[in-house]
Formats: sequence, C-alpha cells, structure tokens
Amino acid sequence: MRVPEGGGAMGGAGDGPNEDGHGDGHGGHGPHGPGMVHAVMEPLLFDGCYGWLHRPIVPLAPLAPLSADPCGVVLCNPFGQEAIMTHRGWRYLATALSANGMPALRFDYHGTGDSDGDESDPARLQAWTASIVAAVRVLRERTGVTRVALCGIRLGALLAVLATQEMEAEAIDALVLLAPVVRGRDHLRELRALQSTARSSPADQLDPAETEDFMTVVGNRFYRDTIDAIQTCDLGKPGQLHQRPAARMLILSASTLDGAGRLAESAAALGCDVTQAPFDEYETYVSYPELNDLPWQAFRHTTAWLAGVPETDVREPDNARVRRLSADDAPVLHGDRFVERRAHYGADGLFGILCEPPAAARGDGAPVVLIINTGAGHHVGDARMGVLCARYLARRGIASMRMDLGGIGDSVSLALPQYAFQPYGSHLRRDVTAAAAWLAAQGFGRVVLFGICSGAFVGLHAATGSEHVAGAVLVNVQKFQWPEGLGIQDVVQQRPSPRQAATRVYLTAALDTQKWVRVFKGDAEIGSIAMELSRRIVARVRTRAQTLAAWITRADTAVRQVHGLIRRLDERSVPVWLVFGGYDPGLGELATHFGARGRQLRRYRHVKCVISDEVDHALRSYAAREAVYAMLDQYLRTHFCEDADTIAALVAGIDPEPALR
Repeated sequence: MRVPEGGGAMGGAGDGPNEDGHGDGHGGHGPHGPGMVHAVMEPLLFDGCYGWLHRPIVPLAPLAPLSADPCGVVLCNPFGQEAIMTHRGWRYLATALSANGMPALRFDYHGTGDSDGDESDPARLQAWTASIVAAVRVLRERTGVTRVALCGIRLGALLAVLATQEMEAEAIDALVLLAPVVRGRDHLRELRALQSTARSSPADQLDPAETEDFMTVVGNRFYRDTIDAIQTCDLGKPGQLHQRPAARMLILSASTLDGAGRLAESAAALGCDVTQAPFDEYETYVSYPELNDLPWQAFRHTTAWLAGVPETDVREPDNARVRRLSADDAPVLHGDRFVERRAHYGADGLFGILCEPPAAARGDGAPVVLIINTGAGHHVGDARMGVLCARYLARRGIASMRMDLGGIGDSVSLALPQYAFQPYGSHLRRDVTAAAAWLAAQGFGRVVLFGICSGAFVGLHAATGSEHVAGAVLVNVQKFQWPEGLGIQDVVQQRPSPRQAATRVYLTAALDTQKWVRVFKGDAEIGSIAMELSRRIVARVRTRAQTLAAWITRADTAVRQVHGLIRRLDERSVPVWLVFGGYDPGLGELATHFGARGRQLRRYRHVKCVISDEVDHALRSYAAREAVYAMLDQYLRTHFCEDADTIAALVAGIDPEPALR
C-alpha cells in the first residue's frame, strides 16, 4: 500500500496523517470504520537501544477506551534471521495493540538490529535481558501505565521470562509467549541443524559453522559465553524460576514438543494463571519476508487476551501507517566513530537511517552510499549487513543511508496482505530515486548505490533515471530485466536453490572422482547432474542463436535492452561495478546477456565485472562481507576519493580500521 505521490520533504507535510496523527490513515475491519487512525509511532533511544513507541490516539472516540487502566506492552524480538522474518508482523502487532488502547514498545536489543553494540560484545544474554528491563522502565516513564506486559516470540519469549526474574516481584502483569524457546539446549540444536542446511554450496562454507569461540547461524554469531548461558536455560526445570514471572501467562505453542507444557506447570506452581493454545500460523509467519503471512488469528487472540475483551471487539487496523518522523523528533545515536539519525522523507514517507562520521563531510564532492533493501527484509539486512556496512563506512570517513523501500520496514505505509510487496516492482526505482534526491538536498553531491540481489536490480534501473546517482556497486544481480506484472511467486521461483546453483557447481560435481566412486557403489546418482548440465548447454546455445539472429535483424530483444541500459550509464560516465560470487546462480544471467564471466562488459569504459569465490549470495558470511567491504573501499578510492592512500583523509581524525572485529 503506497501513499499517493506529491510534494514533501523530511518530516514535512504530505499525504500522511497530520501532526496529531489524524489524516487519510488506515481504515479497518472493526467497528471504528474506515479512515480512522488509532495510533502513532514515535522513535526512542534508550541505553543504546533503538526503539519505536506506538501510542494510542487519545481520545479513542467515537469508541470508549477499552480500559480505564490500560496495560502497556513491550515486544521482545527473536534473534538473527527470525528477527528479519517477523519484523513486519511485529510492527503490525504494535499498531494493533495501540489501536486497542494499549501503548506498545518494540525495540532492538543492545548489539542487534539498529542498536549500538556488536554480537561479539561479552555477556549478550545478560545484555539482552537488561535491554528488556530498560524497555519496561522507559514504557512506564513515557506513557504513565501502571501495568506492563511482555510479549516475546521464539528466543524473545525466553528472554522475556528471564527478564521477569531480574525485576521486582509482581513488576509484570502478563506474559505472552509465542512459539517460545523453553530449553536452551534444544534451541541450540535447532540452530546447528539450520546452519547445516544453509551450507549447500562452497560459497556458503566460507565461515566455519562452529569453533571453540563461536557458532555461526545463517551469518549471525553466538559467542561462547552466550552459548553457555543459553545452554543452561530450561524454563520448565524446577527451580529455574525463583519468583512468579507474571500474574497471568498466555502460551501459543507451535509444536507439542516445544516443552511449553513443562513451562506452564512451573509457572502455575508459582501462582501464575496460565492459558495455553496452539500457534497454527507459525510456519507461514516465520518464513521468508517476501512470502510470510501475518498470523492474524494469533495476533487477534493476543490483543483480546491482553485487553480483556472478546476477540470480536478487537479493533484491527488494515494498514500500520504512522505519522511522519521529523528531523527534530529523531533521537541521535552517537556510537563508536559514527552518528546516526532516523528520518521519514519524500512524498511517500520513506524511511532511512543516515549514518555519518562524527565530523561529517558534505559538499559537491562528498560521496554518500545509499544501501538498498534486499527483498522484503527491512533496512537492518540479513546478518545485520546494512548496519555493519554503514558503520564500517562511517569509520572510514564515508556517510551512508540504509533505506526502507515503500511498503516495508519502518516507512510510513506498510504492506500487510501476503504477496503485497514486489521486490522487483518498477515503482521501487522511484523510491530509490526519491532517496537519492533527498540525500542531494542534504548536501551530498554524489550518491553511490549499493544493493544485493533484488536490491542490485532496483539500484541498476534506478541509476539510469536519477541525475543524483553518481555510481553503483551491485552484488549478485539475479535478473537484469523483470517483466512488469509478474508476482511474488515468480520471484520465489527465481530464488537460488540447488537446481539454480551455478553451472560451475555442477561441473565440479561431475568431475569429482569421489562422486563417481559413490555412483559405481550405488550410493549416489549422476543422472540429475548430467540432465541439468545438458539442459543448460541447450539453453545457452539457443540463447546465443537467438541473440545472433536479433543482432542481424536489429530486433529489440531482452539482451539488446539490457545492453542499452548499461550503455546509458556508461555514456553518463557513471562507474558501475557488478560483483558476483564465484558460485552464484546469477552468473548464468550474466552469461546470457554479456557472455561467460561478463566478458562483453569490457566494451564499456565505466563498467567493471568482479567475480570472487569469497562472496556468497547474501553476504551472510564474515569472509564475504570482508571481501565486499574491501571492494567497496577500492571502488570509492578509485572513483570518488582523490587521496588514494585512505578514504579516511576526507575527515580529519578518522582512522581506518578493519571491516569486522
């Protein structure tokens, strides 16, 4: 769902709700009727943690308040990839709670998401529970509520329970635990299994899965002290809870084997009134952000239970649209050699976090890197890629902004129905163009686009339509063209899978002597590999023949159109680096349009193709991020920084440092 286009600037007037939160906001399915806005979203910064406070609009007329003593709710995130998957639903739940009279606070724990700190910092489990305790304090101070509930999902549910043991007795009125992690040992076993399934190609094995110091799970690391702390957790074990966690508890279980029954017994023994129900929508919710559907029933049940009303009386906003954030409203995070500010900007109320060196360099020659979303994941990025990249650049003296495209993340309008967001939609190019124009208005003379996968596709096409874009570094482009009208299901079919592995992977398997030994022993089969290689050879020959015929007849083919796209950028002297992992399935698309390993790109003076075995598809490995940071560093040195010794020379007193600790 998008706001109509028109004028506007950061925090200015536009088509969003006006200053008191009212305007042409979201309609709803409940008794409030269409056109009513029931909540606003305000930025928070506390104890180094970024957060958002969702406040009810007061009064809630024409309806009476649901309670004379409303309960405030703190939402407790899951960790890592699950936090990316659940972000859209978490924002909607916060809005739904506030629309029903209950202020809700969602935030990133210290060292996660947009918050300060790093996953390698010590005592993470204690830091995360301390973040929850701090969030409860802030919610009470900002809203005046006397009753507070904690609502957590997955690891966030475990953290919520642990946090209650760090507070005074009876500090928490209610607990809602969605698919809770009850026993830490079981959760670590699940994470190890998840990591083993994610290591399907040589590029996915760049980082060790586990060492004496840490465990890697889809690009996120748990360090040993955190692993040991999680392993000792068993909420269902007698004596683990030393005081009643809450007066009442709601547990929605995704599995009968999750140990929730033992937790319920332990809590009940301490005097907690426990309600249990199944969480049937879990599998469709905790999934790829492009595909997941909101757990409407679970959220409605949660809201009704917390408010103490029948589910039929729950107000359900159909769009978690919020008041635009102005520059003056935004708290500023001063981190280790970086400064970050949040803002909504442009006619559509897009969201971004501007990350700068402490002594920011702006002007006609100052570059700024615009980091574009990958898929429907919000601006934090897989394995916190967006955050880590932005802060790395700031420490090198370069500003950046990690943005949310319209309809996702923390932009004013949020796409709620399943499949509502199209990662390859042409309208997203306008969002990138709007972001580049806003950055130019802030005094940055040269905008460099940085995107991965679908973000690289959007960046490539946006670069041709924006006068403010001066360059682009695009990683693992999967498609150079995407026919308008194809839906999200088509995007999923293009998602890398074993069948879509790079041809190099199949050739390596076909030439593996051990593979042939297993074939002759009957332990493996080679037929599928041979069939896939044959299919690709036939497809390559057919494409080459069609391309040759098109050049002879001057037909307007897809290959000719893609070359025209690159040519327009080259004629504008826009330096473009196309970066591919050595095993990435996007190499097939590259070969289709530009020959093997992109050799036809050599005819373009300002376009460079880089292929590296150190790069995985989503840059989830530390090794891949190090490699791409080095390429981005070299790119900026080559094209935008006259001082070849160090980019940091742009800003006095900024010392270069390694990409990652």
